[in-house]
Amino acid sequence: MSTQILPFTIKVKKKTVYGLIAFFGLFLFLSIYFFWHGSGHLFTEEYYDPEILIIGLTGTVFLTILLHRYIKILQLNNGFAQLSDSGIEFFEKKYSGIGLVPWNDIKGYCEDKMILHIQAKKSDVFINKITDIRTRKKAIKKNIGNNVLFSLNLTIIDCDEVTLKKILHKKIEENNSEKNPVLIHD
Repeated sequence: MSTQILPFTIKVKKKTVYGLIAFFGLFLFLSIYFFWHGSGHLFTEEYYDPEILIIGLTGTVFLTILLHRYIKILQLNNGFAQLSDSGIEFFEKKYSGIGLVPWNDIKGYCEDKMILHIQAKKSDVFINKITDIRTRKKAIKKNIGNNVLFSLNLTIIDCDEVTLKKILHKKIEENNSEKNPVLIHD
């Protein structure tokens, strides 16, 4: 396989994300209704149901956070990342401090339940460049023991997974052939 398909941009599959937003939006509406009904119409009536109130409140908070995340993903016009001859550049705002990660710093990748994890040799160096504090803490927690630099949900990307994995494998193997064996798990 030649590298003439580089640069390779990993974009958002907008149709899938819109579908997920609609799906979770319906559940958010249902959670709000549970909260409304469980609270006795916001505590204006004599009765209330604490179980339904807790389910509704928990669902409302959780689904609001989830919908906010998907709406932020939908706003990624440049995509998640771009693979080029020099390395991987991340576009997602919370990972923008990382910049370009050269291929010789990438150790490998692995896939776990439709999530592609890109592993770096010294991922803590790149993780410390992340400007968003919450994202940095999550990345440090995820990094312990497995050097995961970036995780990518394969269900919401608009590119061929096989081509993506072939490019990753080829570029990692080219830049790590004599030093370390490539770490790849499918």
